[in-house]
Amino acid sequence: MNQKPKKPGRGGLFSAWHLVAYIVIAGLLAYAVDSQFSHFRSGISVLAEANLLLALAGLALTASTFCIAAGIYRTLALSHLRYLRTLAVEIAAAFVNRLLPAGIGGLGLHGDYLHRQKHSVAEATAVVSVNNALGIVGNIILLVIMLAVWPHRLSVSAFNFSPGKALIVGVVVAALAIVIIAVRRVRVELASFARNFGRSLRTYLRCPGKLLVALALATTLTLVYALILYVSSRAVGVKLAYSSVFVVFSVGTLIGAATPTPGGLVGVEAGLFAGFAAYGVPAAPALAAVLLYRVLTYWLPLIPGLVALILVRRAHLV
Repeated sequence: MNQKPKKPGRGGLFSAWHLVAYIVIAGLLAYAVDSQFSHFRSGISVLAEANLLLALAGLALTASTFCIAAGIYRTLALSHLRYLRTLAVEIAAAFVNRLLPAGIGGLGLHGDYLHRQKHSVAEATAVVSVNNALGIVGNIILLVIMLAVWPHRLSVSAFNFSPGKALIVGVVVAALAIVIIAVRRVRVELASFARNFGRSLRTYLRCPGKLLVALALATTLTLVYALILYVSSRAVGVKLAYSSVFVVFSVGTLIGAATPTPGGLVGVEAGLFAGFAAYGVPAAPALAAVLLYRVLTYWLPLIPGLVALILVRRAHLV
C-alpha cells in the first residue's frame, strides 16, 4: 500500500554534525567579517554601480532555470505530469529551500507532489534521487570538457593562492572531512543515499532515453546557473572568461552543498568569493559579483516562491 513520503523530523535538522558545521561556518564568517570589513563596504559600493541591463539579463536567466528544472522533473516522471503544475511546484520549492537546510525542503515538496501525481513512495524517491544526482554528474561532465578544451585556464597554476587563503581552504576541507569520518550519522546518511540512488538508477535503465534527455537538461541548467554568475561578474566589472567563472561556480556549489544551512547560505557565498579570489579578482568586485548572483538566484525568488507555494497548496498539489 502506498504511503506518503516521510518528511524530515526536527532531529534531522539539528543533529550533531549540523552543529559542528555551523560552528565552523560561524568561525569562518567571523574571521571574514573582521578581516574583510573594509572590502565589504567597498563591495556594496561596487554593487550599487552595477550595469542594470546585465543585472536584468541575469534575472531573466534566473527565471529560465525554473522552466528547465520543471522540464527535468517532467522528463524523469514515471507517471504523466502537467508541465505548468510542475513549474508551479518548482517555483514553490525555491521558497521552501530557503527555509530548510541543504535541499531538505525541496526534496520533501517534490516527493509530496510526485506522490499525489500517482507515484508510489519508491517511484517518487527514484525521481528525486536521480534528479539530484544528475545535477552533480552534469557538473562533473562539464568540468572535464572544459579542462580538456581550456587546460591553461583551469590548471592549478591559474590560481593565485596566498598562504592565508590556502590555510582557510585547508581548514574548511579538514573540517568537512572530520565531520564525514567521525560522525556516524553522516556516514549512515551517505550510505543510505548511495543505496537509494543505486536502486533508483536501475529503474531508469529500462528507459535510458528518459535518463539521457534529463541529463542533457540538467547539464543545460548547470550552464545557465554558471552563466548567471558570469553575467553578474561582468555587471560589476569582473572580466574573467566563462570557463574560469564556471570553476568558481563549481567551487561555490560544492561548498554550498556541504553546508547545512537553507540554500547553502554563507557556504555558497564563501565558496564563490574564495573562487574569485583564487583567480586574483580584487576583494570588492569579487564580493559585489557574489552578492548580485545571490540576490538574483536566492533572494528575489522568495516572493514568487511564496505566491506559488500558496497556490499549489490551495490546488492540493502538495
